[in-house]
Amino acid sequence: MFLTDEEKKLTIEGCRFCPMCFHADTVAGITHRETYSPRGRALTLFALEHGVLKWEEPAVAEVLYKSFTDGLPQEWCAGHYDHDELIIDSRHRLVEKGLAPEGVGRAASRILETGSPYDPGNGEEVFREALASSTSGAELLVFAGCAGRSLYPASLRAMVKLLKAKKIPHRFLDPEPCCGMPLYQLGDFTHAAQQAKKVCQQIAEARVREVVCLDADCFRMLTMRFARLGAQLPEGLRVWHVSEWLNSMIVKEKWTFEKRPDQVAYHDPSSLARFTRLHEPPRAVLASLFSGKPLEIFGNGGKAFCCGDGGGMLLINPEIAREAARRRFEQACHTGAALLITASPTCAALLSEARAEARTEGPVVRDLIEIVSESV
Repeated sequence: MFLTDEEKKLTIEGCRFCPMCFHADTVAGITHRETYSPRGRALTLFALEHGVLKWEEPAVAEVLYKSFTDGLPQEWCAGHYDHDELIIDSRHRLVEKGLAPEGVGRAASRILETGSPYDPGNGEEVFREALASSTSGAELLVFAGCAGRSLYPASLRAMVKLLKAKKIPHRFLDPEPCCGMPLYQLGDFTHAAQQAKKVCQQIAEARVREVVCLDADCFRMLTMRFARLGAQLPEGLRVWHVSEWLNSMIVKEKWTFEKRPDQVAYHDPSSLARFTRLHEPPRAVLASLFSGKPLEIFGNGGKAFCCGDGGGMLLINPEIAREAARRRFEQACHTGAALLITASPTCAALLSEARAEARTEGPVVRDLIEIVSESV
């Protein structure tokens, strides 16, 4: 959808001859199989284009949906080929042909029925609590996202606590739709566009001036994909990721905190690390909260490894998603930090689960907004 035919051809030709980003592909690192690397996927697509393979063969969908589409291979790519968009476009072709894995249809059905592809757990209760804090006519809208409402509602609860403590008028969409990012990543462009337009319409009707996204993927979707899916946000609307917004409030409103002595490591969510390039705001917030600089995990900034949910992996291949989270948590353990902070409820959920299942205790996992809220 977002690559021209010529760009697709060049990307397939470039990737099928090159093994240089094998080390950067998380699925390749987990499976140790070149089939599940950028080169392997490009060879699969080359075979499809030349009739050696048929789209109907089950192995095709199996290969194309084992990819995090997290931007990391492109970060290492000398030719800067957009392997992610190539794979997402190929998934779209599978969806159109009715050949996508069952999990794609299940995700779409759940989103259309409940507003989230994930099991809500106690998230619905937390979201109802959040709605009760809304101020009629407030110009600041908090967009919790599916992860904030389902996977890790502690982020949403912390945000409400902070806003109340600082007496900042705010509100939420009721009901809040999924932004469509999971569907876009899974290749279901029709329903992704439907969700994007629904969010745009509700934001326009709310007549707010600012939107703060708790989830990095939602922030990326609103700022980088809505327009390309035919969804136009109101003119003049400022969309923030929560880390940006927090940093601006600390600077503009001169928020101060009693600095904590804990050693802290920071995990960059993929959408912030590579797609929206927000490296410094979360670290600046941490610098205002802790006496020492954040410890950097192996693979940080633009080269940070995925927490496990890129590309809708948690919905389609949850075992690979959880292994990626386990490996990322293990990397954080090597820093010796007492706290592992991220800036995404999705990452916080998967890394918390990895910590719970780890043999060693390791750092306590928190979302950035939780730490700020605790310090108020």
